[in-house]
Amino acid sequence: MGQPLAFDLVQKSLYAQGIELRTGDIALLHTGWGEWFLGLEEAQKHWQRDSGRATGMAQSEEFVDWA
Repeated sequence: MGQPLAFDLVQKSLYAQGIELRTGDIALLHTGWGEWFLGLEEAQKHWQRDSGRATGMAQSEEFVDWA
């Protein structure tokens, strides 16, 4: 796990669900990462936590400029 979510994927997901964000809105994305993490064995959870990797937004100018 730990794949970055690209800007176009987020935009397509919002469009597919008929969601139009406005200034001041907060978008919460359900990626399934939490369920995946909770299903790991204890040692795997520690390794994953210590690795610092998690699914999230890809670093891009598009996200920075998104308003």
